[in-house]
Amino acid sequence: MMREDDSHKGTIALSDSNPYWRMMRRICATELFCKKRVVDTTPIRRKCVDQLIEWICDEAKFNPGKPIEITRFVFAASFNFSGNLILSKDDLADPKSTIMNNFFNLTSEIMEIIATPNISDYFPLLSWFDLQGLRKKMNNRFKLLGAITNGFVEERLRMRMNNTYHQHHEHQDFLDVLIEFEGNGKDEPSKISVKYLQTLMV
Repeated sequence: MMREDDSHKGTIALSDSNPYWRMMRRICATELFCKKRVVDTTPIRRKCVDQLIEWICDEAKFNPGKPIEITRFVFAASFNFSGNLILSKDDLADPKSTIMNNFFNLTSEIMEIIATPNISDYFPLLSWFDLQGLRKKMNNRFKLLGAITNGFVEERLRMRMNNTYHQHHEHQDFLDVLIEFEGNGKDEPSKISVKYLQTLMV
Protein backbone atom coordinates (compact mmCIF):
# COMPACT_ATOMS: atom_id res chain seq x y z
CA MET A 1 0.00 0.00 0.00
CA MET A 2 2.93 2.35 0.71
CA ARG A 3 4.76 1.34 -2.45
CA GLU A 4 3.13 3.91 -4.70
CA ASP A 5 5.44 6.68 -3.47
CA ASP A 6 8.28 4.37 -2.34
CA SER A 7 7.55 5.14 1.33
CA HIS A 8 7.97 1.45 2.11
CA LYS A 9 11.68 1.77 1.39
CA GLY A 10 12.07 3.86 4.51
CA THR A 11 10.80 1.15 6.84
CA ILE A 12 12.53 -1.93 8.17
CA ALA A 13 9.42 -4.09 8.01
CA LEU A 14 8.56 -3.39 4.36
CA SER A 15 11.89 -2.49 2.80
CA ASP A 16 13.70 -4.99 0.61
CA SER A 17 16.83 -6.65 1.94
CA ASN A 18 19.38 -4.12 0.72
CA PRO A 19 22.19 -1.94 2.14
CA TYR A 20 19.67 0.56 3.55
CA TRP A 21 17.74 -2.20 5.31
CA ARG A 22 20.94 -3.62 6.80
CA MET A 23 22.01 -0.14 7.87
CA MET A 24 18.70 0.51 9.66
CA ARG A 25 18.80 -2.90 11.30
CA ARG A 26 22.29 -2.11 12.58
CA ILE A 27 21.22 1.28 13.93
CA CYS A 28 18.23 -0.24 15.72
CA ALA A 29 20.33 -3.04 17.16
CA THR A 30 22.99 -0.69 18.52
CA GLU A 31 20.86 2.30 19.52
CA LEU A 32 17.38 1.01 20.30
CA PHE A 33 17.51 -2.64 21.35
CA CYS A 34 20.93 -2.89 22.97
CA LYS A 35 21.17 -4.07 26.58
CA LYS A 36 22.27 -0.67 27.89
CA ARG A 37 19.28 1.11 26.34
CA VAL A 38 16.90 -1.53 27.69
CA VAL A 39 18.34 -1.11 31.20
CA ASP A 40 18.37 2.69 30.98
CA THR A 41 14.71 2.80 30.00
CA THR A 42 13.52 0.70 32.94
CA PRO A 43 12.27 3.79 34.87
CA ILE A 44 10.35 4.93 31.78
CA ARG A 45 8.65 1.56 31.40
CA ARG A 46 7.80 1.53 35.10
CA LYS A 47 6.35 5.03 34.84
CA CYS A 48 4.22 4.06 31.84
CA VAL A 49 2.88 0.98 33.62
CA ASP A 50 2.04 3.04 36.72
CA GLN A 51 0.31 5.57 34.51
CA LEU A 52 -1.61 2.78 32.78
CA ILE A 53 -2.85 1.43 36.11
CA GLU A 54 -3.85 4.93 37.19
CA TRP A 55 -5.84 5.48 33.97
CA ILE A 56 -7.70 2.20 34.39
CA CYS A 57 -8.46 2.91 38.05
CA ASP A 58 -9.77 6.37 37.19
CA GLU A 59 -11.93 4.94 34.42
CA ALA A 60 -13.39 2.35 36.80
CA LYS A 61 -13.97 5.05 39.42
CA PHE A 62 -15.78 7.50 37.14
CA ASN A 63 -17.72 4.85 35.21
CA PRO A 64 -18.62 2.19 37.80
CA GLY A 65 -20.25 -0.94 36.48
CA LYS A 66 -19.30 -0.22 32.87
CA PRO A 67 -16.86 -2.29 30.79
CA ILE A 68 -13.40 -0.80 30.31
CA GLU A 69 -11.73 -0.83 26.91
CA ILE A 70 -8.29 -1.91 28.08
CA THR A 71 -6.88 -1.86 24.55
CA ARG A 72 -7.13 1.91 24.28
CA PHE A 73 -5.28 2.46 27.55
CA VAL A 74 -2.54 -0.04 26.70
CA PHE A 75 -2.12 1.61 23.31
CA ALA A 76 -1.75 5.04 24.94
CA ALA A 77 0.82 3.70 27.42
CA SER A 78 2.81 2.08 24.60
CA PHE A 79 2.59 5.30 22.61
CA ASN A 80 3.97 7.27 25.55
CA PHE A 81 6.83 4.83 26.05
CA SER A 82 7.76 4.97 22.36
CA GLY A 83 7.44 8.75 22.38
CA ASN A 84 9.83 9.03 25.31
CA LEU A 85 12.31 6.58 23.85
CA ILE A 86 12.30 7.96 20.31
CA LEU A 87 11.29 11.60 20.76
CA SER A 88 12.18 12.39 24.39
CA LYS A 89 8.60 13.51 24.95
CA ASP A 90 6.91 12.77 28.27
CA ASP A 91 3.18 12.06 28.44
CA LEU A 92 2.81 12.34 24.69
CA ALA A 93 -0.64 10.79 24.73
CA ASP A 94 -3.67 10.73 26.95
CA PRO A 95 -6.35 8.07 26.36
CA LYS A 96 -9.03 10.76 26.20
CA SER A 97 -7.18 13.23 23.98
CA THR A 98 -8.31 13.84 20.41
CA ILE A 99 -4.92 13.08 18.89
CA MET A 100 -4.72 9.80 20.80
CA ASN A 101 -8.20 8.74 19.74
CA ASN A 102 -7.44 9.60 16.11
CA PHE A 103 -4.15 7.70 16.19
CA PHE A 104 -5.77 4.68 17.84
CA ASN A 105 -8.69 4.63 15.42
CA LEU A 106 -6.44 4.98 12.37
CA THR A 107 -4.16 2.19 13.57
CA SER A 108 -7.16 -0.05 14.24
CA GLU A 109 -8.57 0.65 10.79
CA ILE A 110 -5.22 -0.15 9.17
CA MET A 111 -5.10 -3.48 10.99
CA GLU A 112 -8.64 -4.26 9.82
CA ILE A 113 -7.74 -3.45 6.22
CA ILE A 114 -4.64 -5.64 6.41
CA ALA A 115 -6.75 -8.51 7.76
CA THR A 116 -9.38 -8.14 5.02
CA PRO A 117 -9.16 -10.93 2.41
CA ASN A 118 -7.99 -9.35 -0.84
CA ILE A 119 -9.18 -10.88 -4.10
CA SER A 120 -6.01 -9.56 -5.76
CA ASP A 121 -3.97 -12.00 -3.68
CA TYR A 122 -5.67 -14.82 -5.57
CA PHE A 123 -5.86 -13.08 -8.94
CA PRO A 124 -2.79 -10.79 -9.23
CA LEU A 125 -3.91 -9.50 -12.62
CA LEU A 126 -6.77 -7.72 -10.87
CA SER A 127 -4.54 -5.87 -8.40
CA TRP A 128 -4.28 -2.82 -10.66
CA PHE A 129 -8.07 -2.29 -10.46
CA ASP A 130 -8.21 -2.33 -6.64
CA LEU A 131 -11.71 -3.82 -6.84
CA GLN A 132 -12.30 -3.72 -3.08
CA GLY A 133 -10.82 -0.27 -2.64
CA LEU A 134 -8.34 -1.59 -0.07
CA ARG A 135 -5.35 0.22 -1.54
CA LYS A 136 -7.23 3.51 -1.59
CA LYS A 137 -8.40 3.06 1.99
CA MET A 138 -4.92 2.11 3.19
CA ASN A 139 -3.23 5.03 1.45
CA ASN A 140 -5.78 7.39 2.94
CA ARG A 141 -5.22 6.05 6.47
CA PHE A 142 -1.44 6.26 6.12
CA LYS A 143 -1.67 9.86 4.94
CA LEU A 144 -3.77 10.77 7.96
CA LEU A 145 -1.38 8.87 10.22
CA GLY A 146 1.58 10.62 8.62
CA ALA A 147 -0.04 14.00 9.17
CA ILE A 148 0.18 13.29 12.91
CA THR A 149 3.69 11.84 13.07
CA ASN A 150 5.33 14.11 10.48
CA GLY A 151 4.87 17.02 12.84
CA PHE A 152 7.28 15.45 15.32
CA VAL A 153 10.07 15.26 12.75
CA GLU A 154 9.41 18.76 11.41
CA GLU A 155 9.39 20.18 14.93
CA ARG A 156 12.73 18.54 15.76
CA LEU A 157 14.38 19.70 12.54
CA ARG A 158 13.09 23.22 13.09
CA MET A 159 14.40 23.31 16.66
CA ARG A 160 17.79 22.02 15.59
CA MET A 161 17.96 24.58 12.80
CA ASN A 162 17.19 27.37 15.27
CA ASN A 163 19.70 25.98 17.78
CA THR A 164 17.01 25.73 20.45
CA TYR A 165 16.83 21.96 20.74
CA HIS A 166 19.83 21.35 23.01
CA GLN A 167 18.58 24.02 25.39
CA HIS A 168 15.67 21.74 26.28
CA HIS A 169 17.17 18.28 25.74
CA GLU A 170 20.31 17.06 27.44
CA HIS A 171 20.26 13.47 26.18
CA GLN A 172 20.28 12.13 22.65
CA ASP A 173 17.22 10.13 21.64
CA PHE A 174 16.64 7.80 18.71
CA LEU A 175 15.39 10.54 16.40
CA ASP A 176 18.63 12.44 17.06
CA VAL A 177 20.59 9.33 16.12
CA LEU A 178 18.71 9.06 12.83
CA ILE A 179 19.08 12.76 12.01
CA GLU A 180 22.80 12.84 12.82
CA PHE A 181 23.59 9.56 11.08
CA GLU A 182 26.26 9.79 8.38
CA GLY A 183 26.67 6.84 6.04
CA ASN A 184 29.56 6.05 3.75
CA GLY A 185 27.69 7.37 0.71
CA LYS A 186 28.49 4.22 -1.26
CA ASP A 187 26.33 1.23 -0.42
CA GLU A 188 24.36 3.26 2.13
CA PRO A 189 23.04 6.84 2.02
CA SER A 190 25.20 9.61 3.42
CA LYS A 191 22.15 10.90 5.32
CA ILE A 192 18.66 9.58 6.04
CA SER A 193 16.17 11.68 4.09
CA VAL A 194 13.37 13.60 5.79
CA LYS A 195 10.85 11.47 3.91
CA TYR A 196 12.33 8.28 5.35
CA LEU A 197 12.53 9.84 8.82
CA GLN A 198 8.83 10.60 8.66
CA THR A 199 8.06 7.09 7.43
CA LEU A 200 10.04 5.57 10.29
CA MET A 201 8.00 7.57 12.81
CA VAL A 202 4.84 5.88 11.55
